[in-house]
Amino acid sequence: MNIHLLVVHFPIVCLVLYSLLEIISVFKPSWKAKLQFTKIFLLVIWVVGAFMAVQTWEIARDLIGKTNVIEAHETYADLAYKLYAIILFLYIITWEQVVVRVKNNLIIKIVSFIDKMHKYGIVAILSIIALVFLTITGALGAAISHGPDTDPVVKFVYDLIIN
Repeated sequence: MNIHLLVVHFPIVCLVLYSLLEIISVFKPSWKAKLQFTKIFLLVIWVVGAFMAVQTWEIARDLIGKTNVIEAHETYADLAYKLYAIILFLYIITWEQVVVRVKNNLIIKIVSFIDKMHKYGIVAILSIIALVFLTITGALGAAISHGPDTDPVVKFVYDLIIN
Protein backbone atom coordinates (compact mmCIF):
# COMPACT_ATOMS: atom_id res chain seq x y z
CA MET A 1 0.00 0.00 0.00
CA ASN A 2 2.90 2.39 0.68
CA ILE A 3 4.01 2.17 -2.96
CA HIS A 4 0.51 3.24 -4.04
CA LEU A 5 0.68 6.25 -1.74
CA LEU A 6 4.03 7.27 -3.23
CA VAL A 7 3.00 6.77 -6.86
CA VAL A 8 -0.46 8.33 -6.68
CA HIS A 9 0.45 11.80 -5.43
CA PHE A 10 2.39 13.02 -8.48
CA PRO A 11 -0.50 12.46 -10.93
CA ILE A 12 -2.84 14.16 -8.47
CA VAL A 13 -0.60 17.24 -8.42
CA CYS A 14 -0.68 17.28 -12.24
CA LEU A 15 -4.48 17.17 -12.23
CA VAL A 16 -4.84 19.90 -9.61
CA LEU A 17 -2.45 22.14 -11.56
CA TYR A 18 -4.29 21.35 -14.79
CA SER A 19 -7.66 22.25 -13.24
CA LEU A 20 -6.29 25.52 -11.85
CA LEU A 21 -4.89 26.45 -15.27
CA GLU A 22 -8.22 25.57 -16.88
CA ILE A 23 -10.05 27.88 -14.48
CA ILE A 24 -7.49 30.64 -15.07
CA SER A 25 -8.05 30.25 -18.82
CA VAL A 26 -11.73 31.10 -18.35
CA PHE A 27 -10.94 34.33 -16.52
CA LYS A 28 -7.96 35.19 -18.73
CA PRO A 29 -9.03 34.17 -22.27
CA SER A 30 -5.90 35.75 -23.71
CA TRP A 31 -3.87 33.09 -21.86
CA LYS A 32 -5.76 30.19 -23.47
CA ALA A 33 -3.27 29.65 -26.30
CA LYS A 34 -0.28 30.21 -24.01
CA LEU A 35 -1.48 27.60 -21.51
CA GLN A 36 -2.77 24.99 -23.96
CA PHE A 37 0.48 23.04 -24.34
CA THR A 38 1.08 23.11 -20.56
CA LYS A 39 -2.42 21.80 -19.89
CA ILE A 40 -2.01 19.01 -22.45
CA PHE A 41 1.43 18.18 -21.02
CA LEU A 42 0.03 17.92 -17.47
CA LEU A 43 -2.78 15.64 -18.67
CA VAL A 44 -0.36 13.40 -20.59
CA ILE A 45 1.97 13.14 -17.57
CA TRP A 46 -1.13 12.27 -15.52
CA VAL A 47 -1.97 9.38 -17.89
CA VAL A 48 1.44 7.81 -17.27
CA GLY A 49 1.18 8.38 -13.51
CA ALA A 50 -2.40 7.13 -13.40
CA PHE A 51 -1.38 3.88 -15.07
CA MET A 52 1.22 3.29 -12.37
CA ALA A 53 -1.22 4.32 -9.63
CA VAL A 54 -3.81 1.82 -10.86
CA GLN A 55 -1.22 -0.97 -10.92
CA THR A 56 -0.11 -0.26 -7.35
CA TRP A 57 -3.73 0.19 -6.23
CA GLU A 58 -4.58 -3.34 -7.33
CA ILE A 59 -1.78 -4.66 -5.11
CA ALA A 60 -2.92 -2.51 -2.17
CA ARG A 61 -6.58 -3.50 -2.61
CA ASP A 62 -5.68 -7.18 -2.60
CA LEU A 63 -3.82 -6.69 0.70
CA ILE A 64 -6.68 -4.75 2.32
CA GLY A 65 -9.70 -6.54 0.88
CA LYS A 66 -13.02 -5.12 -0.33
CA THR A 67 -14.98 -2.73 1.91
CA ASN A 68 -17.51 0.02 1.27
CA VAL A 69 -14.76 2.63 1.54
CA ILE A 70 -12.56 0.76 -0.94
CA GLU A 71 -15.42 0.46 -3.42
CA ALA A 72 -16.32 4.16 -3.07
CA HIS A 73 -12.64 5.12 -3.46
CA GLU A 74 -12.47 3.08 -6.68
CA THR A 75 -15.76 4.53 -7.99
CA TYR A 76 -14.77 8.17 -7.51
CA ALA A 77 -11.25 7.54 -8.82
CA ASP A 78 -12.82 5.99 -11.93
CA LEU A 79 -15.18 8.96 -12.38
CA ALA A 80 -12.31 11.45 -12.07
CA TYR A 81 -10.17 9.35 -14.42
CA LYS A 82 -12.89 9.21 -17.08
CA LEU A 83 -13.64 12.94 -16.94
CA TYR A 84 -9.98 13.93 -17.18
CA ALA A 85 -9.52 11.41 -20.03
CA ILE A 86 -12.45 13.01 -21.91
CA ILE A 87 -10.89 16.43 -21.40
CA LEU A 88 -7.53 15.19 -22.69
CA PHE A 89 -9.27 13.68 -25.72
CA LEU A 90 -11.01 17.02 -26.38
CA TYR A 91 -7.66 18.80 -26.28
CA ILE A 92 -5.93 16.30 -28.53
CA ILE A 93 -8.57 16.39 -31.27
CA THR A 94 -8.73 20.19 -31.22
CA TRP A 95 -4.97 20.71 -31.07
CA GLU A 96 -4.07 22.95 -33.98
CA GLN A 97 -1.29 20.67 -35.25
CA VAL A 98 -3.83 17.83 -35.59
CA VAL A 99 -6.68 19.92 -37.03
CA VAL A 100 -4.53 21.52 -39.74
CA ARG A 101 -3.83 18.08 -41.25
CA VAL A 102 -7.51 17.08 -41.34
CA LYS A 103 -9.67 18.18 -44.25
CA ASN A 104 -12.84 16.24 -43.36
CA ASN A 105 -15.95 18.47 -43.06
CA LEU A 106 -17.54 16.49 -40.22
CA ILE A 107 -14.35 16.59 -38.14
CA ILE A 108 -14.05 20.33 -38.71
CA LYS A 109 -17.63 20.77 -37.40
CA ILE A 110 -16.85 18.61 -34.35
CA VAL A 111 -13.69 20.61 -33.66
CA SER A 112 -15.66 23.85 -33.99
CA PHE A 113 -18.21 22.56 -31.46
CA ILE A 114 -15.46 21.55 -29.01
CA ASP A 115 -13.81 24.97 -29.45
CA LYS A 116 -17.11 26.52 -28.37
CA MET A 117 -17.10 24.24 -25.31
CA HIS A 118 -13.69 25.70 -24.42
CA LYS A 119 -14.82 29.24 -25.17
CA TYR A 120 -17.90 29.07 -22.97
CA GLY A 121 -16.11 27.42 -20.07
CA ILE A 122 -17.70 23.99 -20.37
CA VAL A 123 -14.31 22.29 -20.27
CA ALA A 124 -13.49 24.31 -17.15
CA ILE A 125 -16.74 23.12 -15.58
CA LEU A 126 -15.85 19.52 -16.47
CA SER A 127 -12.43 20.01 -14.87
CA ILE A 128 -14.03 21.40 -11.70
CA ILE A 129 -16.36 18.39 -11.50
CA ALA A 130 -13.40 16.08 -12.08
CA LEU A 131 -11.47 17.92 -9.36
CA VAL A 132 -14.37 17.37 -6.93
CA PHE A 133 -14.31 13.63 -7.77
CA LEU A 134 -10.54 13.66 -7.30
CA THR A 135 -10.91 15.37 -3.90
CA ILE A 136 -13.48 12.80 -2.80
CA THR A 137 -11.14 10.03 -3.98
CA GLY A 138 -8.28 11.54 -1.97
CA ALA A 139 -10.41 11.95 1.16
CA LEU A 140 -11.57 8.35 0.93
CA GLY A 141 -7.96 7.26 0.36
CA ALA A 142 -6.98 9.11 3.53
CA ALA A 143 -9.84 7.39 5.37
CA ILE A 144 -8.51 4.03 4.15
CA SER A 145 -4.90 4.67 5.15
CA HIS A 146 -5.33 6.87 8.25
CA GLY A 147 -8.92 6.35 9.39
CA PRO A 148 -12.15 8.31 8.83
CA ASP A 149 -11.41 10.85 11.57
CA THR A 150 -8.09 11.99 10.06
CA ASP A 151 -9.23 15.57 9.51
CA PRO A 152 -12.50 17.48 9.09
CA VAL A 153 -12.59 17.13 5.28
CA VAL A 154 -11.97 13.38 5.39
CA LYS A 155 -14.61 12.99 8.10
CA PHE A 156 -17.14 15.09 6.12
CA VAL A 157 -16.58 13.11 2.89
CA TYR A 158 -16.57 9.79 4.73
CA ASP A 159 -19.84 10.61 6.52
CA LEU A 160 -21.40 11.92 3.29
CA ILE A 161 -20.40 9.01 1.08
CA ILE A 162 -20.10 6.00 3.38
CA ASN A 163 -22.57 6.65 6.21
